[in-house]
Formats: sequence, C-alpha cells, structure tokens
Amino acid sequence: LYVKAPAPEREPRLEQLLARVQGDDTASYKRFRTPDELARLVGADLALLLSERFASPSRPTGVVTFLVTDVDGGSGRRASTTDERTRALARQHDMLRRAITSNGGYVFNSLGGAFSAAFAQPADAVSAAFDLQRALTTADWGELDPPAVRVALHSGVAEVRDDGYLGPPLQRVARLLEAAHGGQVLLSAAVVDLLGDAVPPPLTLRSLGMHRLSDLS
Repeated sequence: LYVKAPAPEREPRLEQLLARVQGDDTASYKRFRTPDELARLVGADLALLLSERFASPSRPTGVVTFLVTDVDGGSGRRASTTDERTRALARQHDMLRRAITSNGGYVFNSLGGAFSAAFAQPADAVSAAFDLQRALTTADWGELDPPAVRVALHSGVAEVRDDGYLGPPLQRVARLLEAAHGGQVLLSAAVVDLLGDAVPPPLTLRSLGMHRLSDLS
C-alpha cells in the first residue's frame, strides 16, 4: 500500500480507513510525497516481485527439508508506533525472503516474520537459516533491538497440496519451532542424519539432547 503524506485534501472517511490499515501489524505500507517518489517505490517493488516470480525454484518433492520461522516478541526494545512497526515488519520480511530464496528455498507460506519454506537439500536449508539470522543481527535497526526470530528445520516426506504441503513433517517442524527461542535455530535428528558431513562451513552443530515435543507420539 502506498500512502501520500502529507495529504490535507484527503477525505475523512478515507483517512479513517487508512488509519485502520496502518494500525494492523500485518499490513505493509510506504509513504511518498511526490509522483516521482511514488514511481521509484513502485518500480523497485515490481522489480523485486518479478525477480522472485521468475527466479523462484520449483517446488521440491520426495524427501524435503522444511524451514519455518516466527518472531519471539517477548523481550527487547520493540517498535512503539505504527510507522515503526510497519517499516520494521517490511524490512524483516524482505530479509527473510531473500535469505530463503537465495539458497534455493521454495516459500509456500509467509506472513510478517513467519515463513514456511521447503528445500530439496538440507544443507541449503541450514545455510538459509544462518544467512537470515546473520542478516537480522548485523543490520542497523537504530534504537530498536534486532527481531528475535526463531527457526526450526525438519526433513520428511509430505503430501503436495495446492501451493504447499500437508502431513506429519509439517506438524513436527511446527512443534519443534515452539521449543526454540528467539535467535535460535533448531534442527531435528532427521535433518542431522541427512546432512551427515555436509554441514555448510563455517557452521557447526551442537546436540541439545532428547526432547519430547508436545502432541506428538
């Protein structure tokens, strides 16, 4: 959504509608002052959308490694205004998508900081997890703390459904994500077994022992 600001001639009803949209944490909008600035914003966004559309990988099938993320909002200095929240959310979303797609990931669901992606190779999923955490922690967020994004990876065979997947591997990776904290990447034993010695450098894995996941046998 592109919003002209300032716009003193805007009708009150439209102003109220925009205020409701801007108050939604899941909505993304950008402000512009002049037609030239609007043209630059639209051109940049179209270029990004087209690059994702035509450069996106095909959907993996068979044994797939699933990567899921969400934001742990329990601590740290967070955005306090609608503008801050919107800008931070849009920037975070772009960083996560770039880290996933640049490593060959197929994004089949996304909302804000919550992504679900599939990878044909587990090493690519691990690289994507590292890249997105590094991008978030090294970016300049001003007075805000970096978003505390948690990541979980699990490998398995899932049923292909519409543009996504369905089956026990999705349930398991979702439960694994619940066990993670912000800034952490958790890998299931299935991912570790598939990786073998192919852990992408300079990364190393650390065993956290056995853990029972909720609502899973």
